[in-house]
Amino acid sequence: MKLALAGTAALGAVATGGAVQAQSAPQSAPQQAPGAAASSADFSDQEVKQFATAAVSIQNIQKDTAVSAEEKQTKMAGAVQSSGLSPEKFNQIAVASRSDTTLMQRIQSAATGNP
Repeated sequence: MKLALAGTAALGAVATGGAVQAQSAPQSAPQQAPGAAASSADFSDQEVKQFATAAVSIQNIQKDTAVSAEEKQTKMAGAVQSSGLSPEKFNQIAVASRSDTTLMQRIQSAATGNP
């Protein structure tokens, strides 16, 4: 599985309110069907925590200048898998967090360990 980061706010996602997005399909593929936008309430606290954990891991991998781009892809895919989320669920949360400030606040709280 190839993992790619999309969006302009890939780094600093949890800290600044952007979103990290894992993709297993080309970037031109639609992430969700029109009208199927998810909201904060659609994701459990556990899923939000898993997303935050994966996002922080991905940020750390991205910052590691000693790792090749190809190896970063593998490690980022592993970070999403290790979080317990499917790449599809990770993407759903990432996409929803772009327009749902409540969800982004939940992600930020989960990343910092605050309830």
